[in-house]
Amino acid sequence: MLDYVVIAFGYLLFVAELLIARSGVLATAAVGTLLVGVLLLIVNPPAPTPIAPILLVAIVILTIALALFLARGLITTSGRLARTGLEGMPGRSGEALAEIDPFGQVRVAGEIWRAELAPGFERIQKGEKVLVIGVNGLTVLVAPTALPKGDREDIDA
Repeated sequence: MLDYVVIAFGYLLFVAELLIARSGVLATAAVGTLLVGVLLLIVNPPAPTPIAPILLVAIVILTIALALFLARGLITTSGRLARTGLEGMPGRSGEALAEIDPFGQVRVAGEIWRAELAPGFERIQKGEKVLVIGVNGLTVLVAPTALPKGDREDIDA
């Protein structure tokens, strides 16, 4: 009976890792606990229904593989800064909902923003694609994504 309790505790540690900690400490303890539980079952199997050792080893290997898969996801996302809100706006593209000369409206990431034309650019027509290059309060600073026709001819020549 103790062996089943130890295995159940190992799975509870996995769940706690996913819901609470996300540091890997509880997952490591869960793997160790599962291994101890399996060893207890192999060394002292319950009399009425012995479990095949190969089945236990397969379950533990699958559980460890799942833990490594989840840990990989946590490791790859833990070093990144969140790119949401105002910090995530520069570099996003959008569409002009009205003429921008020097102010107008754009849709960026499904949201409508007040837009200001970046210095050095001509007005942007309604429907043109824009690139957000900065944020000032609740106003995004935008530039056209397409080159003006005059500049395009210089490049082709």
